[in-house]
Parts: sequence; structure tokens; C-alpha cells
Amino acid sequence: MQIQYTIYSLILIACAIISLFLAWIAWKRRGVYGALYLFLLFIMVAELSLTGAMELASADLTMKLFWAKLEYIGIVTVAPLWFLFALDYTQNQEVIKRPRIIFLFLIPAATIYFAMTNEMHGLVWPFITPIITSQGLMIIYGHGPVAITSTIYSYILMLAGLVLIGQNLFRTSPIYQRQAMMVFTAALIPFIVNSFYSAGISPFYFDPTPLALTASGILILWSIFGYKLLDIMPPAYKSLFYSMQNAVMVLDPQERIMDINPTAGKLLGLDNSSIGKDISQELYFWNGISPNGKKDGKIETKIKGSKWAEVQFTPVFQGGLFSGWIYIFEDITNRKRSEELIIKSEKKYRELADLLPQTVFETDMHANLTFMNVYAFEMFGYSPNDIKNGLNILELIVEEERSLSRGKINDVLLGQVSGDEYTGQRRNKSKFPIILYSNPIVNNGVHEDFRGIIIDISDLKDAEVEIIASLKEKEVLLQEIHHRVKNNMQIISSLLSLQANHTDSEEATEVLKESRGRVKSMAMIHEKLYHTHNLSQLNMEEYLNNLVRDILRSYSNVSSNITANIDVDEIYLNIDTALPMGLIVNELVSNSIKHAFPNGNGIITIKLKFTEEEYILTVSDNGVGLPDDIDPFESSSLGLKLVISLSIQLDGDLSVLKDGETSFKLTFKELNYSERNARE
Repeated sequence: MQIQYTIYSLILIACAIISLFLAWIAWKRRGVYGALYLFLLFIMVAELSLTGAMELASADLTMKLFWAKLEYIGIVTVAPLWFLFALDYTQNQEVIKRPRIIFLFLIPAATIYFAMTNEMHGLVWPFITPIITSQGLMIIYGHGPVAITSTIYSYILMLAGLVLIGQNLFRTSPIYQRQAMMVFTAALIPFIVNSFYSAGISPFYFDPTPLALTASGILILWSIFGYKLLDIMPPAYKSLFYSMQNAVMVLDPQERIMDINPTAGKLLGLDNSSIGKDISQELYFWNGISPNGKKDGKIETKIKGSKWAEVQFTPVFQGGLFSGWIYIFEDITNRKRSEELIIKSEKKYRELADLLPQTVFETDMHANLTFMNVYAFEMFGYSPNDIKNGLNILELIVEEERSLSRGKINDVLLGQVSGDEYTGQRRNKSKFPIILYSNPIVNNGVHEDFRGIIIDISDLKDAEVEIIASLKEKEVLLQEIHHRVKNNMQIISSLLSLQANHTDSEEATEVLKESRGRVKSMAMIHEKLYHTHNLSQLNMEEYLNNLVRDILRSYSNVSSNITANIDVDEIYLNIDTALPMGLIVNELVSNSIKHAFPNGNGIITIKLKFTEEEYILTVSDNGVGLPDDIDPFESSSLGLKLVISLSIQLDGDLSVLKDGETSFKLTFKELNYSERNARE
């Protein structure tokens, strides 16, 4: 390729290098609004400058056309990229959603295609005029309909970008207007230069737009380093200041107000007229929140009557140099009111806790005490300083029981409620009995700490000892009473037996034996109660077996071939119920022995069952049965009258079955004479 050296080629190459440098700077700040599109824009400007330089440097027509076609890539893409940068910079991205950005490049893509195939149709360059100048071979291009359409489209996009930047210029606060003005001016330069070139009044033989774009890049570079364009951009200002719910204020190193957001205006009573003024003149409480040499800080202060704010401040550095402060004010009035209510509530409950005659405590998850009421210090002899020094709840318990208490603490932290007796230990190592009740403290569904009460049960333990001793005395007394009653009844039984042995009348002898059996059944109850540890309940299985065996023994002359089947559940009855029931069994078994078995052979069955809160006593035999003309409920027999009377005493339901064998069935409930007497 033949090369012709021109000053214009060197200028364009310099423009390309500068554009690449600007692209690198923009890429480093690609996270900022507009920086990514600015990076792509500078890349395309570099491509435009470089291909323009190669076109000017080419000495033959074919190569000039080749580079001119490649130059169109940069020409047609600069305007859409500029427009996208303007949208992003002014934070108007919603105008064109990201998936639709591709439509912006449809006309540029078509123009590039027609430029590459211009020889086939001439829609981009309908004619080409080569001329020889002092700089060498130059070409004047005629512009076809595609080129004109592309130019109009580019102007529309550039104008739209200028309008966006211009609007932003008047909406921005004074501190950012110089930035916006610099961007607006930078965009205006290539627009004006390209307009002159397109109108044919340019003094150059080549398109000077790359030079103008490079000049714009230099201005933008100046903005980057001089005004921190991509570090503090108007869109970032809008995003931060207009969307934040907290009040934000920016100060310069001399503590002058540089910016405030609307929330700060409402909360602090400031407006745009305050910008540029000394903060100490605008806020009466400034001395309470000023940095005073601090690097950063957080302060709670009262503002405007009853309002409170939490103030956070931090320094701002640019290029390693201190450039001001950022203050953030959060309205904490509601929080302060809630805290005051909590403090009042806590004070009230602490005072109530101090009135209780028990220890009230709270611990952390490691069982270190965090609170004890006044009575606790009196009970255990510790002081508030001991709590500050890490007093553990286990130190209030004797060492031998601490391992058990540790397990209980783990159970409580898992959500269980605990109430256990321990031996408490005071600070002076004296011991006393306590009950410790505790339950977990739940925060957000997590069991973190626990609280509880400790009760001194020394008086209860002393009373318990006295009660146990008293009960023991009463138990001994009751046993002695049962013993003496049993002995007296035994004497009566013996007297009746002696009298029966010295009586010639069989009828009198029989009456004496029956009376002896009745006395014996009562004496047996008192004997069982004398030998048992439970003075209120009698084992009915054992009692009925002994009673029936004794009855059979007393009638041994006629009962040697009579068998007793006893089927009794494990039932315990009080003496008020067992005594009349035993007399009923005595009468019924005695009657069966005397009257049911004339041949001396038979079976007597005694059953005692418990079903559905009722007891069922059944006494039956397989003897000759009751005569048809005898009604047990109308009988003149003393024994049957006694059975009926005792059944009524038990509030029972007595029935008699005479189907094959005689069976007496009594349904009753256990008597409670204290309740019965109360009802009567």
C-alpha cells in the first residue's frame, strides 16, 4: 500500500490515542451511570479517527475507498452510543428498555451494509471526485439517500441527547450545574462541526468530526479530573438524595452546606436557600453534632421540639484529599418514645419484683445472672457488683447439686419449664432449702436466656417435719386404737364362744355363734388396719379370704365338705365401706353353710369386682336354694334383715337370683362419710 504523509493523518492518529485513553478511564468507572456507554463511544471515536487517518494516508483510490467504508462503522454508531450515554447519565433509562436498544442500531447496521456494497448501487456515494492537493490525493464524496438518511438519524439522536443533558442542566442543584454545563458543551462541539461539514462549508478536505469528538473527549476528561463527573454524577445524586427516606446533607471542609435532600429539608427545616451557608447558622444544635476532630461518629440528638434524630457523619475524600462531610439524619422520634415506654414498663416491673418476698432473677444463656431483685440480695447476701463481676446462678446452689442443676438449665434453654428443690447456699456458705422455678426467654422464636424465681422454703420444711412427726404420732395412736378395739372385740368373741359352749339350748348356741361371727368379722378389720401401714385403706382380697376361712372354721362340724371359691380384684376400701360389706359376707356365707347344704356338700362363691366406678359383690351357692314362699326382703330372719339394713347403709342396690342356685348381688360405691355427713 502506497503511503502519503499528511499532517491531518497525524492529528487523527493522536485523536485515536486520546480516545483510547478516555475509553480506558471510562472502563475503570464502568459501574457509574453512563460510563459503559461512554467507554463504547470512545472506542468508536478511536475507530473513526484511526480509519480516517488511514484513508488520508492512502495514496491510491482503491485503499482510500476501503478505509472510507470501514470509517462508516464509527460514523453511524457514535450517535446511538451518545444517546444511550445521555439516557443513562440523566437516569432516563426507562425511555428505552434494555432489550429494545438493538432497534437503535438497525439504521446504522443497514448503512454499514450499503457502504460496504456501494459499488453495486451507489446509494451511499453516488459519485466520487479525486483531487490532488498539497497534502496528496484527496477524495470528495457525493452523498446518496442512504448517507443522508443516516445523517438525519444521527442528528436526531444527538439532538435528543443534547435535550436530555440540557434539561438536566436546569434541574440540577448549583453545585452540579458546572458538571452538567461541561457535558452539554462537550456534546455541542461535534454537533456544530459536523453540521458545517454536512452543509459543505468546512475548510477541510476530510470529515473533521473525529477532531470535534476528540475535543469533546478532552472536555469530558477535564470533567472527570476537574469535576469528578463519573464519581459524583447527577443521576447518582438523584438516586441517593431523592429516594432515601433518611435526611442527607453534604458539607464542604469549611462546614458549609453543599447539598441537602428533600427529607433533610422537611426534618431539619432547611431549603435550597441554605446551600452555601455555614451549617452552624442554620442548625441551632450543630455544636452537639459537629465532628470536632472525629473521623466519624453516631450521635442521638433532639431536634425541633419533641423530635429526635440519630446522626451519622463520615468524611469524604477525593483523590486522597479531604473534601467534606456526609451527614445522615434518621428520625428516631417513634423509637425514642418506644424506648421511654419500655424504660417506664421495665421500671414498673422492677419495682414490682422488688416488692416480692422471693428472689426474682434473669440470666444469659450461660446462666450468668443479669438481674436480681432487692430481696435476692438479702436472701443470698450478694450485691449488684457481684452480678457485674459475673455471678452465676449455680453459685446459689451447693456444689453437690450443681451437676443436676446444669442439666435442668439445658432443659430450660430447650423450652421446658422447671420447678425443683435444691439446697441454697448464701455468700457466707450457710445453707437453706429452696425451690427454683424457671422458664426460657424467647427472642424471635429462639430460646436465648431464662428467668425465674427462688423461694426460701425453710419454714415449709420445718412445718413439714412437724407435720410428719404429728402424722406419725397419729398413726401410732390410730394403730393403738385399732389394736385395742380388736382386743376388746376378741374378748367379746371369746366370751360369746364360752357362753355358747356352756349353753344347753341349741337355739341359744346358734345365736351366740352368729353373734360371735359378726364380732369376729369386725375385729378382723381392726386387726388388718393395726398391721398395715395404710390406715385408711384395707386390702379386700386378703380380708375376704381370711374372713371366709374363719367362718368355715367356726362351722367345721358341718362345713368339712363345703368349698369356698373366692374371686376378688385388687381392691382397697376404707373402713366405712369394708365393715358393713364384711358383715354382709359373714351373714350370707353363714346362711349358706347352715341352710343350703343339707347333705353337707357344696360350693360357695364369693366375687368382688370393680366396673365403671361401682363395686359388685356376689355371694352365691349351689345348694338347695331359697324356698319359693320366702321373700328375702320380707323375711323375719335376723341375718337377712341385717343384710338388707347393711345394704341400705352402703347406699347399695341388692338383688336376689333363685335360678338354679341362690345368688345375692350387691352393687355399691365406696362410702365417704365426711362428704355424706356434709350432705346430710
